[in-house]
Amino acid sequence: YLQGVGIGSITDALASLKYNVFDERRFTMDELLGALAANFEGSEYVRMKNLVSRRTPKFGNDDDYADAIMRAVFDHFHDAVTGRPNMRRGEWRIDMLPTTCHIYFGEVTGASPSGRLAGEPVSDGISPERGADTQGPTAVIKSCSKMDHAATGGTLLNQKFAPAAIEGEKGLDNLADLVRTYFDLDGHHIQFN
Repeated sequence: YLQGVGIGSITDALASLKYNVFDERRFTMDELLGALAANFEGSEYVRMKNLVSRRTPKFGNDDDYADAIMRAVFDHFHDAVTGRPNMRRGEWRIDMLPTTCHIYFGEVTGASPSGRLAGEPVSDGISPERGADTQGPTAVIKSCSKMDHAATGGTLLNQKFAPAAIEGEKGLDNLADLVRTYFDLDGHHIQFN
């Protein structure tokens, strides 16, 4: 298996390019490249950082604009790898199960068009970028369900909750319902912190 890392990050980066540079023409590619080279530091990049961070479609919000880009990235990765011969007379497959390598990959990656700063972690597993999911956990699982989990060797979705959000019987019931719904949507693996 070849492990896919950072699908939320690449989705948000491509969504930002498409939305801000080509669709809305908020700024040019050269202006964006200047902001990336400067890691969005400087007064001339404050507005741009706000637009790409807070006013651009993001993966994890059940937003078809961003989710279609995620699906295209996933399909391209799957089709480029799956079925190719490997050195042991087998065939390559993909999975989306990275655990901590997203931290290292972020450390060696420059700023992203999504507003992620240089050195920050890329998204883990199939999770959205940190802070990008603003529509709640059900929107996250709906976005993730648009990926063909059965075409992989596995996927990993991490979700984080404040303890108060899941305490007591009602909290436990809500969490169980979320897990059941994710599996009903053909999700593969979900874990919580």
